[in-house]
Amino acid sequence: MKTDEGVSSSQRSRARTMRGAPTETELRLWRLLRDRRLNGFKFRRQVPVGPYIVDFLCVGAKLIVEADGFQHAESRGDNVRDAYLERQGWRVLRFWNNEVFQNREGVLETILAQARPSSGATRHLPPEGEGIRQPAAQEPLPPRGEGVAKATDEGQPMDKHSETHHA
Repeated sequence: MKTDEGVSSSQRSRARTMRGAPTETELRLWRLLRDRRLNGFKFRRQVPVGPYIVDFLCVGAKLIVEADGFQHAESRGDNVRDAYLERQGWRVLRFWNNEVFQNREGVLETILAQARPSSGATRHLPPEGEGIRQPAAQEPLPPRGEGVAKATDEGQPMDKHSETHHA
């Protein structure tokens, strides 16, 4: 899916500039999302979508993640922007900067829950101290000596997400 349809060259240039000067919060969140680190989901940062530039975007999950500082508190502009993005088929998650710093695992769990198609998670994290935190489901450990990466017939490691089966 192309996200820059109708995007001007000046907006593309602005997004490029923004990628070169991230906020501390954006940098911290990017370190967690980049290189498919969140369950293999590919995120891009500072991406033009229509008339807006979003902080993080996962095309495969139709998900946008925004890290917001105090200037976004009760912002009518953010409401208009979110409504536009949602009309285009995107889900928008917004996290306060302090949530990214103080509740990293909760932020990642929320993003992952929304990125999965069968998710029933809420759109936003509840304000600090509210809501019920449920423990993540634990997968059983493989038997000793049988890790996730197994060799294929060619002697190369197999990606744990690979659907390839050898006969």
